[in-house]
Amino acid sequence: MTCASCETMTIEEFESEITIHFPEMKNIQKRPILVFAKLSVCLTCGKTYLVVPQSQLRQLSSDPQNRNNLGVQNRIDTA
Repeated sequence: MTCASCETMTIEEFESEITIHFPEMKNIQKRPILVFAKLSVCLTCGKTYLVVPQSQLRQLSSDPQNRNNLGVQNRIDTA
């Protein structure tokens, strides 16, 4: 796999545990969701891709209000 940012082929995959908190004070009482996601990290520039498993994606998007607030996507590009 080639990095979309620096075009090198130094991408490594890692397992991760990430806690996702719902945004804004109105959601302060909602429990955060623990996500076991795969990370694809470019070891040259640090660009990281995160893939959230479908079962946990459903937890994030089960409430239409949460889905709108989070802008939930299956693949999130982080810089």
